[in-house]
Amino acid sequence: MTHRIELWTWDLDRPGDEALLSPDELARAAAFATGTLRARFIAGRSGLRQRLGAHLGLDPARIAFRYNRFGRPELPGGPSFNLSHCGARAALALCSTAAVGVDIEAIRPIERAVATRFFAPAELRDLEALSGAAWDEAFFRLWTRKEAFLKAVGTGLDTPLASFEVTADDRPRLLRAEGQRAQDWALIHLSPAAGTMGAIAVEARGGGVELRLRD
Repeated sequence: MTHRIELWTWDLDRPGDEALLSPDELARAAAFATGTLRARFIAGRSGLRQRLGAHLGLDPARIAFRYNRFGRPELPGGPSFNLSHCGARAALALCSTAAVGVDIEAIRPIERAVATRFFAPAELRDLEALSGAAWDEAFFRLWTRKEAFLKAVGTGLDTPLASFEVTADDRPRLLRAEGQRAQDWALIHLSPAAGTMGAIAVEARGGGVELRLRD
């Protein structure tokens, strides 16, 4: 079986449609400290609703999300979807046949203590010989792959990042995770825009994976 993943990216600094948001989403938007963050949240949630609505043939304003105990939004009966944002960029991954997660991040200098705090020993060994831009890029390959996996599983950062391992090289793979068979998962590297890096995780269970980029 081939699992088809749809991936949309869009600019959060382009105005969103506030009229599409639910009362709880409007309350969350109002809680942001700055107008920029508020506007980007509205652009993200309205963009999510528009794309899900188009995919499902539903009125975007009438889509009703439920939230798991870790706060991840879901649709009863599927499909699996996941939204990530990085500054003014949003990414939405959707899969009708398997659990999916996506993460995008801006590549930037990171203190080595952050890796020591969050990564597994084998992952830290992969970083040891690197420095400068090469270290930063390897750090974000690890980070985005781990975040995408946790978002697909549905637990987010409630699961410690050091409790499982992924690769840091150009062959994205899950190596080990408690309660999971590593071979059931496929990881995809993303370069959504200049200066950013991302990853998709999908519970393919040995099936093929096809990534479709959407406007």
